Amino acid sequence: MTTKIIGMKEDKGTDSNCNCGGSLVYQNAWDDLFDRYDPNTSSHDEIYSKIYNRDHQAKYICNKCKLEVFVIPDYQIKK
Repeated sequence: MTTKIIGMKEDKGTDSNCNCGGSLVYQNAWDDLFDRYDPNTSSHDEIYSKIYNRDHQAKYICNKCKLEVFVIPDYQIKK
């Protein structure tokens, strides 16, 4: 499966379209993980990092080409 990593500022949610013309589908598992970390974590940046690094859970998956889109804090994106 193909993956893509974007920063939090680039995250436009399911309104974003995939390059293949498909639609991005929000993953409920990501939301469950966010809720699990929320009471124990001081910032959203840390939560996003944990979901990517510890759980490796995509936030969106394209309904056509199955591209997995991971969202991480902007400062973690290598330029």
